[in-house]
Amino acid sequence: MEIIAKIQNSEEILLLYYYAFKGKLLDGLIHNIGSPLQSVMFLMEFMESSRNAPSDFAKIVESKLELVSQEVRIVADTLSDFRSFQQLAESEEAILNVPEFYHLFARILRADLFCKHNVSVSIESTLRVAIPKMPSRIFVLIFVELVRNALGALKSTGNKGTMKFQLDNDPMFKDRIILRVGNTACGLTAGVDLHTFFKPLYSSRNLSKKDVMGMPSFGLGLYCVRDLLFSYGGEISVKQDDDFTWAEMIIPVETVIP
Repeated sequence: MEIIAKIQNSEEILLLYYYAFKGKLLDGLIHNIGSPLQSVMFLMEFMESSRNAPSDFAKIVESKLELVSQEVRIVADTLSDFRSFQQLAESEEAILNVPEFYHLFARILRADLFCKHNVSVSIESTLRVAIPKMPSRIFVLIFVELVRNALGALKSTGNKGTMKFQLDNDPMFKDRIILRVGNTACGLTAGVDLHTFFKPLYSSRNLSKKDVMGMPSFGLGLYCVRDLLFSYGGEISVKQDDDFTWAEMIIPVETVIP
């Protein structure tokens, strides 16, 4: 338990995981930026080699410019989303609306090559506005860790899968919401006490093996998520249905609009 004694607080641990996640997304962004740059280079080479142009030269260039324009717009939108995500994650004053954040997060996941080719993301929300009663950066740290766990489970299967974000009112309390992050990976091991997932140094995967975002698995993620959630009046549990394994959070909110 020496490693536990060295932890200053759960937020610091989740911050490390967040930076690893952001770094992985940046790798994907850099890769995606290469595509329109390569298209621009090909277009310039084509124009240089076609000085004695055929009569339809203008139409050919126009069609290629349209392709380049589409690729540039996609990269520009992704960069804009990434900046918005970073502001929510690192600002002390940003206001986070959960339904909007769900869609923002689903879009930036496309920057990660594993997600782009292997994971489909769906969103189900009964609310238009849900503003958590916690700083946006805390919410992002918690959410990123739950997604990292889901991606790790999906990658371990070696198959394509689905991740789902859900949002509902808490039927028992008007000032709380229920958030779920689910995945279609291998599911929960039969007979495992679900409280075990929140114990420090517990992992269903090899602790020495790096996860989908390139970070070693220390078995501290869900432990820190629960610890941080509790400090803001929230709760978390793990559940299983026929198709999905779910991390379910109940958190207090400042504002809710159906």
